[in-house]
Amino acid sequence: MLLRSIREDEENTQAVWALGQMKDPRTVAALNGLLDDSTVSQRIRQEAVQALAQAGGAEHLLQAANHPDKKVAVTALQSMGGVGGPEAERTLLAAAASGDKEKQFAALMSLGQLGTPKAVNSLIESLSDDKLRDQAAGMLSSIGGKRVDSALASAYQRGDVKARETILQNLGGQPGPRAKQLLMSALDEGVESLTLSAVNSLARMGESQSRLRLVTMMQSPSSTKQVRYTIASSLKWGDPKAYKENKALIDQLYQGGGM
Repeated sequence: MLLRSIREDEENTQAVWALGQMKDPRTVAALNGLLDDSTVSQRIRQEAVQALAQAGGAEHLLQAANHPDKKVAVTALQSMGGVGGPEAERTLLAAAASGDKEKQFAALMSLGQLGTPKAVNSLIESLSDDKLRDQAAGMLSSIGGKRVDSALASAYQRGDVKARETILQNLGGQPGPRAKQLLMSALDEGVESLTLSAVNSLARMGESQSRLRLVTMMQSPSSTKQVRYTIASSLKWGDPKAYKENKALIDQLYQGGGM
């Protein structure tokens, strides 16, 4: 019944999702069959890949990573992080080194979910690629740990201003001591774009030392208008405690564009 409705309505993604939720061998086989069904749309095939991941169809998902329809293959790579296992790791590592940016981008996302030593190696290597750096840095930041902190700090020291901005922008949340030190030191480098990137990440941390530093900079007349506005905006939306404690000044700067 669901398969018929899918073939009759190429936008019926809800039916595809429902098949995945059944987590039954017969529905897994039916979803796999949709991947090579020329009567359904590309969107339905992509939804079928995601439903296979939900249904535990790991074997079919691995096969879909080499599907001739690139969009289907990319969707399979994006969906593989939650599946895990040695085969998924090997498939993702190969895609990350393939040179195909779409597949590499998708693979890095799933490697970040895996978080295995080999996955971390691949993500660290990708920091040297201008087009992959943002994705790699973001996933590494979500993994954390001393090794990740050291790798991000090293990439920061080697990188140009644009590379440094990217790394700083991905260090929000709960970075380790070295990454936190990197963010704090960026405030003193005298490069406004780096200062602004560090401000956004430090505000997301919601940590007392970084909060004090940002509030001090926001109050300082030596800070530029853009820096003061960015700090006010970041604290207003990213740090409820700082906003509550400095509401009047933050609102004034936010509404006045830093003035």
